[in-house]
Amino acid sequence: MESISPEQMRRLRAVILEQVYVNHQKQFSHLNLIELGGSLERIGWEVALRELVTACQDLKERRYLDFEERRSRWSGRTELIRISITPRGRNIVEGSEVDPGVTVIN
Repeated sequence: MESISPEQMRRLRAVILEQVYVNHQKQFSHLNLIELGGSLERIGWEVALRELVTACQDLKERRYLDFEERRSRWSGRTELIRISITPRGRNIVEGSEVDPGVTVIN
């Protein structure tokens, strides 16, 4: 995606939450940015790294995701590690809370 529309960003936020939710439900290790990007690609989402970082940062600000953020000293890129879903994020995916900025399709 070269430029992402507001609706696409709302849907992307939801898809990210859904992927991290599944990872949590299966009790897998926390995700990092590369693993999350690969997971999205496997379900048909082609997302630029900067858009993925932005969406994850948005979800953290909304208190739906938690992760550690750091700059790679080698590439200068933002790295997200230990990505996990919060109880509020699980509520969004499960439908017990609604956020107009996150378009979950059940």
